[in-house]
Amino acid sequence: MFQPRLPRVLGPAALFAILASAGAGQSLSTPKLTSKAGAGPVSGRSLPVPAVGRRPPNVLVILCDQFNARMLGHEDNGYGGVATSLTPNLDQLAAEGVRFSNATCSAAVCQASRYSILTGRWPHHHGLRQNSIWEPRTETTFPELALAAGYYTGNIGKHHLIWPNQPRPYKDLHGFLEFIDQGDYQAFCIANGVLAYDAPTNFWAMPGVPAVGGFEETGYTFNTNEFHPSGYWAQEMIRFLEDRAGPDGDGKPFVCWYSMVGPHPPILPSGVAPDDWAHLYQPYTGLQLPPNYGKVATTQRLALLQTNFAPLTPDESREALSYYYGAISQIDYNIGRVLDTLEQLDLADDTLVVFTADHGEMASEMRCWTKGAGSYDALTRVPFLWRLPGVLPAGKTVSAPACNIDIFPTLVEVTGMPIDDPLRETIDGVSLLDLMVDDVPPAGWRQETFHELGTTLTPAGRQFMVRTPTMKYASDELDGSQEFYDLASDPFEITDRFGDPDPGIQAEIADLQQRFDAWWNNGIGHAPQYAPIGGQGTALPVPPADPTPADTAVGVARDVDPTWVPCTGAFTQDVYFGTNAGNLSLFATLPHMTAAFNPGSLGSLTTYFWRVDQVNKNGTATGPVWSFTTAAGGSGGPGLAAGPLPAHKATGVPAGAGLTWTVGAGTVTQDVRFGRAGALQLVESGYPASLHAWDPPALEAGATYEWRIDEVNAQGTTVGDRWTFEVDPAGLPGRALTLAPAHLQAGVTQAPVLRWSAGAGAAAHEVFFGTSFPLAYRGTVQATWWDPGPLALDQVYYWRIDEVNAAGRTTGWTARFTR
Repeated sequence: MFQPRLPRVLGPAALFAILASAGAGQSLSTPKLTSKAGAGPVSGRSLPVPAVGRRPPNVLVILCDQFNARMLGHEDNGYGGVATSLTPNLDQLAAEGVRFSNATCSAAVCQASRYSILTGRWPHHHGLRQNSIWEPRTETTFPELALAAGYYTGNIGKHHLIWPNQPRPYKDLHGFLEFIDQGDYQAFCIANGVLAYDAPTNFWAMPGVPAVGGFEETGYTFNTNEFHPSGYWAQEMIRFLEDRAGPDGDGKPFVCWYSMVGPHPPILPSGVAPDDWAHLYQPYTGLQLPPNYGKVATTQRLALLQTNFAPLTPDESREALSYYYGAISQIDYNIGRVLDTLEQLDLADDTLVVFTADHGEMASEMRCWTKGAGSYDALTRVPFLWRLPGVLPAGKTVSAPACNIDIFPTLVEVTGMPIDDPLRETIDGVSLLDLMVDDVPPAGWRQETFHELGTTLTPAGRQFMVRTPTMKYASDELDGSQEFYDLASDPFEITDRFGDPDPGIQAEIADLQQRFDAWWNNGIGHAPQYAPIGGQGTALPVPPADPTPADTAVGVARDVDPTWVPCTGAFTQDVYFGTNAGNLSLFATLPHMTAAFNPGSLGSLTTYFWRVDQVNKNGTATGPVWSFTTAAGGSGGPGLAAGPLPAHKATGVPAGAGLTWTVGAGTVTQDVRFGRAGALQLVESGYPASLHAWDPPALEAGATYEWRIDEVNAQGTTVGDRWTFEVDPAGLPGRALTLAPAHLQAGVTQAPVLRWSAGAGAAAHEVFFGTSFPLAYRGTVQATWWDPGPLALDQVYYWRIDEVNAAGRTTGWTARFTR
């Protein structure tokens, strides 16, 4: 029987003893989840009231790579034949918090899914649709928000995105101040005279298994846990926590991404005493294979993967399962060490813990291993556990659909971290907080989740899925196949019923197709399809694509700004432009992900040639030469304004800075446009051509501004480039600390008066209040309290205090309470 708090001290030797006493071949019944200390489950609105002034919680996101959700002890505990839980520590985490039984990933590959977690956006919005694409650097990650809010941020473990893998120090690590990843594990082994766990000659692998996706390295390593990635990163995570809350810790709140290398292949748990997880589940002959092991493929994608693994016998799959189970148990053991450290450092009650995986693993389902089989639950359904004592109920299972894009907005709401309304509106995910604390799902909660993978730029094409807790529809561009599964009666997706003539089945399929079409929205608003280049930072960029105007276009307007799809792996881009294809001149050097340039005044009926070269540390990818011919009429105009100061995208600009530029040739007058980012306005019309400087009104510390100079003469207007800069935040007030009602307080019994402590240097306080976002501005006050008046019962309210002074505004934390 499951017992809270005990399993975390059990290493492989103790688990061996339990297995021996339980008897071989016995099945484990799913444990009943209970709250800690026998307090009983917490549900509805009867949540404990947090202490007044409680600081925002820490955040620990624990991420596994390629973890089949059926392997959790409190789920299916594998496929049968295991006498005790594979994951006692994760079972305990589930017992102490909320688990989701129908959570899915946005994309069943590492990079695309991880970027969705970090950004809260679907792959077709953030643009990283499959592996081997450098993450597009136009996105905001939740660690960046946390860092700006004063959290200490860290990445401990396998990050698996490409930009941070550049030679360090690299200035932009997705918001992580501290970065300990695979290179650090390798260095740790070298420093101790030990081979890495997967180094040749340092592991034993099953002979003769298919070499697909690293599966050929399935067996066990000769390294002990200390020199295994799971053990190393657990120790680094413990050190990270001690640095925050140990005797000599800095006391800083933290947001940390703690990521395992496994159980992704190579499947190599430690297999030597005293750290022998590899043989915990042997003899493997007693392990059961999944019910869908004999499934006959109905899609080309599944058939291809089945062909790759056809040489694998059932007994070999059982043996591979024993090592996969061992890898999961070793990971679980090390997660337990970290969770115990939270307890020992008195951090557990103040830390939101999230456990999930980037995607699943076939793990012998449908006679396959690794990934790439399609949109089956083995790959798209993920573990999803949440714990925050005193806020989230214990022992609760949520069956409503959830997705890893929901992690970002949930972290934002639970912590209250400052976020601008325009950014909030771009997030595709939805906060799970109400879903976790309410007895029933909130009104209007989604009934389905989606999955997408791939681009049209590769032969494999794209694959899609829409899934409810009871049904799934999937389509695949590789062969045009479509599938439908009744998950309620067929959870292992054995029988494809897409061709079933039953009118009820066909009506369900049509309904799911309509839901998918509404979600996909004909591709409107999607990011460009970026070409995969691979290389984990070692590859050249790919050339740009899809020019506008199209190559050889004629009749092009003379005020055109050519655009293209850049390579996400370029550090900078060199634009060459001119009227002689054989002698183009360097026109501009642009930052990564910029996708347009302003050529200035163009002649009529003139053919122009241009190309864009993509540059990174590995070299230059020369782009193709494109051309277009301008129309006979249209505006002429002078040359293009250039040489902006502050430079485009400059940071740390003094609040009293003026603007200067180089006036374009032939200019008679100029139009000066200036404003906050996204709010550009005409501020000077007819500005003399003899002037090349303009003093804006007082700049707000920490704010981002944009400006543009349009050059004008009798022939027309040359619209200038848009330049941006960020003002030094020095002098801004500190953030207010919300006091009462406390953040996340439920069941406020009296009509509340909002109270807060002023941020350092604040001259006044702007009050924002409401029941939905964006919050309404309710006025500016000098006092540190505000009375919202009568409030409805059983209603969630949000409030925020922005601190202002002569230097500008500091956006505050968003607090939540329930009347």
